[in-house]
Amino acid sequence: MEERYIIKTIIKLGKKSIRTTLSLSDRENMRYPVLIGRRLLKGKFIVDANKIHTGGLRIDKTINDYI
Repeated sequence: MEERYIIKTIIKLGKKSIRTTLSLSDRENMRYPVLIGRRLLKGKFIVDANKIHTGGLRIDKTINDYI
């Protein structure tokens, strides 16, 4: 069990800005620094798991680049 902070924020996916609530946890030793959940995507996006980086320019930055 771990204690997590919950924040309200706006995230940008492609050209869409979405208000959402996120839980923060330490993902330092994990493959992906951020996970986007199905509740956030539902009704806003269609996901094709066979394609990657379809939103335009690929940005090779992680959350740590902004801290």
